Amino acid sequence: MTEPTIREATPDDAAAFLAYLRAILEEPASMIPLAPDELRTVTEQAAMFAAHAAAANSVFLLAFEGDALVGNLNLSGLPRRALRHVAYLGMGVARSHRGRGLGTRLMREALAYADAHAIMRVELDVYVRNAPAIALYENCGFVIEGRRAKMVFVDGEYLDDLHMARVTVP
Repeated sequence: MTEPTIREATPDDAAAFLAYLRAILEEPASMIPLAPDELRTVTEQAAMFAAHAAAANSVFLLAFEGDALVGNLNLSGLPRRALRHVAYLGMGVARSHRGRGLGTRLMREALAYADAHAIMRVELDVYVRNAPAIALYENCGFVIEGRRAKMVFVDGEYLDDLHMARVTVP
């Protein structure tokens, strides 16, 4: 099996991304606090991809195995001058590709982008129950900055999450 190809998203990827995201959301105990009926439209998603491409401190990466979308990672930079060195990270990997190193590859590419674009602080939030993701983030230099009790309400229960960050010094 070949390694997935990672590249920046384009507006033409919007429909495929939404289908991929919908599949992840339908998994039992999904780790994304979003309901399928809260997804963007194809037009809105395409605009979001275009905005990331146009921003000097944002990138949206997609991983493909052949024509199948199997992973994503976005760094969304903050727009204010005083905060342009900060980006928020979100990511996902298709169930079929978890535990195979794709998350690590996506993280390496995103953090290299951050380093090359003067993004010194990358933040993320992760469910406390998502031990594999927490381990990945810690291996990539993220530290836990706090725990938010009952932050998300999904499937009839309140879940805690961790706020993590990777801070680099210029």
